[in-house]
Amino acid sequence: MKKAWQIVLLVCSLVLLTVALPEVHAWEDGCSRPRVSVSGTVVDEADFREYLKGQYPHRSWESLWQEIRATVLEELRENSPQVDFVEDGSGCDYSFSYALSLIAAGEDIEVAGVLEGEYTAVFMSSKLVQNNACGFPGSVLGVSVVRDDPDVFRTIERNIDRYGSLKDRILEYERTHRVPPRGPVMEFALGKPYVSPKLDEREMDIRVRVKNCQGELVFDRHHGQVVIFPRRTERGELHPTKGFPQDFVVTENLVLLEITGEEGGSVTYTLKEGLEPGFDLFQAKTCGIDMVRIQDVLPPVPIAGVALEVEPEEVYIAPGASTALEVRLFQVAPDGAHIPLGGEVVTIEANGLVDGSLKPQGEVRTDTEGKVLLMYQAGVEEEGVEVIARYQPREYPDAVEERTSVALVEEPECWRGTVDITVDLSYREAKESDPTECGRDESELTTKLHAHIRGELLLRPGQPATILSQDFSGTYEMTIKTFHESCVTTCRRKGGRGEVPVRPGSWESSETRVCGTLSERDFRVSASVVVDRKTGQYRFSCGFRGLVWRGFSEVLSRYHDVCTGETRETSTASLETELDRFEMSSGEIQGVTPDLKVVKGEKVVEYPLYTGTVKYAWDFQRIPCGE
Repeated sequence: MKKAWQIVLLVCSLVLLTVALPEVHAWEDGCSRPRVSVSGTVVDEADFREYLKGQYPHRSWESLWQEIRATVLEELRENSPQVDFVEDGSGCDYSFSYALSLIAAGEDIEVAGVLEGEYTAVFMSSKLVQNNACGFPGSVLGVSVVRDDPDVFRTIERNIDRYGSLKDRILEYERTHRVPPRGPVMEFALGKPYVSPKLDEREMDIRVRVKNCQGELVFDRHHGQVVIFPRRTERGELHPTKGFPQDFVVTENLVLLEITGEEGGSVTYTLKEGLEPGFDLFQAKTCGIDMVRIQDVLPPVPIAGVALEVEPEEVYIAPGASTALEVRLFQVAPDGAHIPLGGEVVTIEANGLVDGSLKPQGEVRTDTEGKVLLMYQAGVEEEGVEVIARYQPREYPDAVEERTSVALVEEPECWRGTVDITVDLSYREAKESDPTECGRDESELTTKLHAHIRGELLLRPGQPATILSQDFSGTYEMTIKTFHESCVTTCRRKGGRGEVPVRPGSWESSETRVCGTLSERDFRVSASVVVDRKTGQYRFSCGFRGLVWRGFSEVLSRYHDVCTGETRETSTASLETELDRFEMSSGEIQGVTPDLKVVKGEKVVEYPLYTGTVKYAWDFQRIPCGE
């Protein structure tokens, strides 16, 4: 239980360090420079101030205290220039703290029966401590005391000199105490090529090792290096590998490994959902003296998918005939390779059977090639059969399902015929201003459209329509007329001063004409014919796409000035350009034919916003599909 609480405290430290740690500075061999926070205090400050005032009567306490702090930093930096010393710094690796006070020094002298010091000296004690990194209590790297010098600045110099090289102390400490490390880096290794939804392929061990910035493995038998994984990933779950020599704690959301040996740590990944191939990418976290390292677990966990295919030998058969269907179950490796799954149970179902049969049905086991062979014997009263194959790996939540159909026809329905589409549409909209109001505004919009599209097609089941011939023609006209007459225009008097109003006033008009013809851009006529062999009812649809209106516009403008009696006229014309796309579809049209080999008819459609119609006409005959 004590070990568990230590690791939980470490998690809290990792979160805090992720926010608080500063930018890492380059040091020798690619390691960050140690950062040391420096802080100091004075004991019995009033006496200490009075003592320094006697030595430096012309300086203020604030000035002296600032110089003392600066001297400490200067001595430390001279002692170890490879270390960053920061006064009262946060997020540092180590802390250097000192205390100053006064002490009786020299030979003891008896005065009035009381022993007193020969003189007063400055007392300075200091210590270098590793900060509480990654949840581990700080360790003391050194302590220094000077107590016999009356000069505060010599005392500081002697105190710091007694440490020798602080850099060497830190290096030696980190060499002998690798946990937590400086500049930690995690290395991952997957225990197998991939996982899959199959029960015996669902788990994979992932080994993790931590190295410091020197490339040395990081572990400790007593308080190991902690690596934190998520408990759940996008498609799986993680838990400590059973029997692996490591300490660990598992919470609701995290898996914490404590690396205690050079073999590192290990988690086991278990695939929990999904049937498609892919990769599961997640991150791990570990803590060092100088940083928290968060890394993607690379390579990500490869996941093989499961796929199912059902393919009939014939899609269309005659009533009473039979056809085979092949079910294929296979694994899709991350590299796309297909691996047959033999010996697995696939469930087979059928819909639409009336007097026919499908064998086998129910739970069927695949052969060594991952296949199941089915046989459909068609009846004469049914339309066909829908075959459903389903596979669900054992103890897995998801299942893969595939469907296919076999339709019954007297013979495959192939059709040859023509489609004829005639479009005659017009539109008019006029607006006039209120005649009781002064001035006049009028506008009129008219549109006329005529098009004729014809195509001769060959229709085969399961294939795009073959266009034997097609042609089109069409014209498009649009006219926009506008007229505006002012209520009053003010004119200057002839031969005299002043102005006179003229009613009605000046007027202007415009007439815009847009003319276009049909042009091709991947023009295609399409059609579809489906006949119910039992009732004679059929469904038909047709249409076209890939046409555009191309044309030009002309604008004629007039302006009449009532003051001068002059009328000015201007006209402009545009170059030929593309005006709009033109596509149309009939939607599904239902009809009845007395002859199952002929589908013929026409339909006229009116559009509510337009005057006019669109007429669809079709004439198809059934032909042998070999033609």
